[in-house]
Amino acid sequence: MLRNIIIFTLLISCLRIPTKPPEQHFKLYGTDRDDNAYSIIEAPDKNLVLVGWYGSMEMDDPATWRMFIIKVSPNGYEIWRKIYYELNLRETLGAVGYEDGIIAVSNSLREDTIYLTKLDYNGNIIWDKAYVFPNGGGWGSDNFGTMTRVSKTKDGGIAVTGTICTPYVKGMVMLLKADKNGNVELVKNLGFVTCKAILQTSDGGYLIGAWGKDTITKTETYYTLKTDSLGNILWIKTYPHRPPSKFLEDEDGYVVCITGGEGIRVMKLDKNGNEIWSKRLEGMDTVCEKTPDGGYIIASSYLYYVNFYKLDRNGNIIWGPRQYSTASFMPQSLIRSSDNYYYLLGFANPIPSKGPKDAEDFFLMKIDENGNPGF
Repeated sequence: MLRNIIIFTLLISCLRIPTKPPEQHFKLYGTDRDDNAYSIIEAPDKNLVLVGWYGSMEMDDPATWRMFIIKVSPNGYEIWRKIYYELNLRETLGAVGYEDGIIAVSNSLREDTIYLTKLDYNGNIIWDKAYVFPNGGGWGSDNFGTMTRVSKTKDGGIAVTGTICTPYVKGMVMLLKADKNGNVELVKNLGFVTCKAILQTSDGGYLIGAWGKDTITKTETYYTLKTDSLGNILWIKTYPHRPPSKFLEDEDGYVVCITGGEGIRVMKLDKNGNEIWSKRLEGMDTVCEKTPDGGYIIASSYLYYVNFYKLDRNGNIIWGPRQYSTASFMPQSLIRSSDNYYYLLGFANPIPSKGPKDAEDFFLMKIDENGNPGF
């Protein structure tokens, strides 16, 4: 009898009992190369346009960095994808939407040029315009290109901020403004070294997140700049955190989402940049969006998780964190759709990867207004 019990116990211990794999509430889109997504735009037909670049980090690779656009349904099903091989080597780092299409902004990899490209919602190129920086300046040279950010302006144009490099200066934060037809109206040198966020404010000026070395202490310092419509600096504030990654505007001030190594931070500022409240949350990289009731949805990533929070207008946590398992993920854009869902876009290292080790894919996640997954 004892022998039979032992044999039965051994048999049970050897059985492989199937377990349900963890649910994945995200979508990945990619190729066998690096695919980095930066902007998500809701089209007039309610589908979503994901904008970024495709390529390889090897500069001698003939497939190095091309504009890459994917259109998907609200449920995440791919409708079409296009890699724009006919365009010059480009790192596309942002886009804004219009009724008749989008304007994408790209760095040139081997020239001192920035490109503005207008496309319709079927991915067809309407026009493609270049702005060449004087004195050999390269937009995004010396590995600063990933800092380029875009904002739609109140007059229907587009504002771009990033860092250029010249033979004489390692890095300068620049502000470029173009109209809706891609004609450049303003180029302004703001100083500092590099930047990561821009928003045109209701008064026609700009909020810009920048950083550089303090001229006295020589330590790396993070700044929020407020300018007028011509790029003249009105005020500068420094904060003992990390660089701003996203700005929002309310009727009584601004909300700043700040990346961090020991947690992210969400700050409310008045119109003069003075802190009203500050909230520390879990995560490393973050984006945010406003809610219809005056609050905010915050998304942050940390290793293989994404956290969602809802804050009220005073910075109090309404719910969260809603934590979901993901691939290793870098958030870039969060939008609220016309049907009251929130879509989070970025790029991720899927496991296993479709391509070479550490190849990245477009990453898309959907939640409802209570933080529940939509996929």
